Amino acid sequence: MELRHLRYFQAVADELSFTRAATRLRVAQSAVSAQIQDLETELGVLLLERTRRRVRLTAAGQAFNEAAERILRSVQEASRQARRIGQGEYGVLAVGFIGSQSHEWMPRVLKRFRAKYPEVEVTLTEMHPSQQMEALLARTVDVGLVGPIDGKPPPGLYLEAFSEESPVVGLPSDHRFARLTKVSLAQLKDESFIFTSEKKLT
Repeated sequence: MELRHLRYFQAVADELSFTRAATRLRVAQSAVSAQIQDLETELGVLLLERTRRRVRLTAAGQAFNEAAERILRSVQEASRQARRIGQGEYGVLAVGFIGSQSHEWMPRVLKRFRAKYPEVEVTLTEMHPSQQMEALLARTVDVGLVGPIDGKPPPGLYLEAFSEESPVVGLPSDHRFARLTKVSLAQLKDESFIFTSEKKLT
């Protein structure tokens, strides 16, 4: 038994006419008749009573029609769900991010995303860039907001810049550059820096 048998039978059951069912299905009437005969032969019961003047469902046909309707609705829902998942409209989106670089713009981005894709669940995990790279390769996160990295990304990963930020240097109030409105990198070349560790956070 194939879905085609169910669709053809449902059309005849709805229309109670092979001619109208064929028009609705956009096929020849002989094709509809052949599919119904195949279905009845496979089931071993008569589903439709046919006369020159009318077509009507038997008791077995009525019961089969109710079950066929449920099956076809389930297939339609499964198809719709699969399309939505394939188009990114449903499911789970796992995002890795660097907390220090995401506080300003991430809430706005998430609000817009949830408005457009309300049925996508977003999970957020704060991670060091190196952890994000590993998670992306392992497919435990879908998107990583990694910030600047040295060199090229590992094979299999794609990086794209979507935001630019102006770096800020923090200085003691009594530092010789503290009163300047701008400081170049060249001026800082001999200074000591405090950076986030490149090692994994534990």
